[in-house]
Amino acid sequence: MKKTFFILLPDRKFHDIIALSALNGRIFCVSIRALKNWPFCGGMEFFMKDKKKIGLILMYLSFGIVMAGLGANDALRGVFSPIFKDHFTLSSVQISMIIVMSYAGNLIFLWAGTRLADRFEKKKVMMGILLIWMAALLVYVTTDNYYVLLITMLFTMGASTLMNTMINLFVPMYFAAPGLIVNTLFFVQGIGTTGSQMILGQVATGFPWWQKTNLLLFSLGLIGLILFLFAGKKAVVLKSETTDAKNDFDSASKAKVQMNSPILWLLVLVFGFYFIGEHGVLNWLLLYCKDQFGMDSNQASIYLSMFSGTMMVGRLVMAPLVQKWGPSRSIQIFGGIGTVLYAVGIFCGKPTLMLVGISGLFVSILYPTLLLFVQQYYPSSIASTATGTIISIATIFDIAFNLLFGKIIDQMGYHLGFMILPVSMIIFYLIVNFLIKKYKPLRNLGEA
Repeated sequence: MKKTFFILLPDRKFHDIIALSALNGRIFCVSIRALKNWPFCGGMEFFMKDKKKIGLILMYLSFGIVMAGLGANDALRGVFSPIFKDHFTLSSVQISMIIVMSYAGNLIFLWAGTRLADRFEKKKVMMGILLIWMAALLVYVTTDNYYVLLITMLFTMGASTLMNTMINLFVPMYFAAPGLIVNTLFFVQGIGTTGSQMILGQVATGFPWWQKTNLLLFSLGLIGLILFLFAGKKAVVLKSETTDAKNDFDSASKAKVQMNSPILWLLVLVFGFYFIGEHGVLNWLLLYCKDQFGMDSNQASIYLSMFSGTMMVGRLVMAPLVQKWGPSRSIQIFGGIGTVLYAVGIFCGKPTLMLVGISGLFVSILYPTLLLFVQQYYPSSIASTATGTIISIATIFDIAFNLLFGKIIDQMGYHLGFMILPVSMIIFYLIVNFLIKKYKPLRNLGEA
């Protein structure tokens, strides 16, 4: 007896239900209304008459599952640091070494991995990175040693950051609405981060939870890998991303000029100052509220949770506008609003701290959209290398800030020391606007 399976997908306005039936391997639509405008359909150029487009659905699901796992992976250090300290009897210096190894992994993997992605087939490189991440997770599951954890942290965090970047580089190759897709994927990543913090913060009571959690992340990686393998057989590269010399700007001499132009260093400054602004709040806002304003942990956590929550929601809510306006205009508009709210919220002290939380709604789209923004200034033949180089160098800003910020606070106090964050966001916004006005991109990504 032949079986028929139905998938129900609502359209963008939720007026209709699109019923899809899979019978004998054939896909057809029972009812359609506004299909073109719904993210999974219009955003992916999804027409059920062509089975190859099913590959885009599988690819999106694969990326979404992996991004959720990567988001959870990024949150584990903070959640399990107290457990590591007790389980291995660690000093504060030994705990800080875990963070240092994470950043070192980011630098090494981004620098080397993105170059491999430009030299070899991106699909194979991406699968290789995913396998490295999964193998490192298994090391966590099967070992109980601080030094093994320290070394493995370089691989998990380095592969995680590189995988995150590779997914963002991959999206414009296959999806006609990269701005929409990238920001919704980051929303899913935010769910992984926030969800793991909330759940594990309540239930994780010992080192076995660390091993169980990493086994779960390995399972997510395996599911994502399987879906990606199936998607790779069906999804097709967009015409605009083919290696046509006229459209792709695939010239060694031109690529060299672009890589050595002031654009590279301006983008490094853009990412570097942005990293200080965003990561500074995530890492230090809690302590700032407690030490500067005398709040207890519950009060202080409200502002941090609000910033993290609006960051997650903003990537979903603002995604259609990013797709409509394109990377450059979106960064100017959302970056401007977010920077003003962020700066006023910190400059004016306790009465306006709520504005920092609200700013996350607009700041949220900046990082995923900046990744698309970078690709507009480089031919696709070196886009991965350029992106990896820029983020690697910009990560040094992050490392230097976190190494020096403690000393700055000791000498200047939290009130003056914390002013570095809004100043960094303002510098970021001024530089990115200068870049947009001064240099015309080679290509436009995601503008409707």
